[in-house]
Amino acid sequence: MADMAREIRERSRALGRDPASLTVYVGEVGVLAYELLDARVIDSSGINSREVFELRKRDQERLRRADPGRPWFAYREQSPEWSREVIRIFHPDFIASDDRYLHLPQLSRDPEFRALYRPVQRWTFPNGVSLVLLEREV
Repeated sequence: MADMAREIRERSRALGRDPASLTVYVGEVGVLAYELLDARVIDSSGINSREVFELRKRDQERLRRADPGRPWFAYREQSPEWSREVIRIFHPDFIASDDRYLHLPQLSRDPEFRALYRPVQRWTFPNGVSLVLLEREV
């Protein structure tokens, strides 16, 4: 994650942007928020954004209405539409996450999403976890 933050800082500086002017949408706020203290880091769980938290709650309510027979614990995962809403509202400059989070596998197949974001780098670890960094097209 520290390498990912370093890549975000370097890419933004190369474009003549102050890293403090960035919005970064992350799957987990953790290290990235500490490494990018001046940037606006939007955590997918809504830890640091009431608006994202409310979007998550509304999405869970939509999922429950669509399939009311499922048990409450079946709705831990949000829908891909929720992630699209966060992207539409915040227009993040970068998306940085474990590639399993934020519905990135589904979004990466969407032509509209691919027109907005391009992959910058992927870090793959022996345990099978992959981190991916996407940058908004300028």
